[in-house]
Amino acid sequence: MFATKGHPEGLARLVVGTDGTVLGYQGLHYHADVMAKTMQVVVESEMDVRAIPDRAYHPTTPEIIDGLLREAEREL
Repeated sequence: MFATKGHPEGLARLVVGTDGTVLGYQGLHYHADVMAKTMQVVVESEMDVRAIPDRAYHPTTPEIIDGLLREAEREL
């Protein structure tokens, strides 16, 4: 995603509890601010990674969130 936007560097991390609850998000990348409010709602609502729909359009920075959620779900 970062390479597509012309910024090949970046970091995005998702912190998920063993029950699937999203506990936190860290984004240090181009347009991280775009996803901040979305992830604030996810964390404050104590949403489960399996309950969050995969809705980002390609290629957009929110696809990073979808990828993190899929990874977390696989690890559960």
